[in-house]
Amino acid sequence: MKAEASRRRRKLERRLYRILPEIMKIYLDIDGVLLGTIDGEPRLANGAGDFIDFVLGKFDCYWLTTHCKGSVEPVWSYLK
Repeated sequence: MKAEASRRRRKLERRLYRILPEIMKIYLDIDGVLLGTIDGEPRLANGAGDFIDFVLGKFDCYWLTTHCKGSVEPVWSYLK
């Protein structure tokens, strides 16, 4: 009985992982979350670059920042 329930759960999880990127929106907060400061200098949070690459490749992403004017280019320029 437990094996069957476990098998059904894994099947459902695989199905969800396939459809989530199609329906899930990710809202990325930059200022103070992905980007902070160290000794007064702006710095990306540890792992932020890899995280951003991952979510941009898998999900419909929206930027929560005043640096975005409807395009990702100003955001990338600001983060660099």
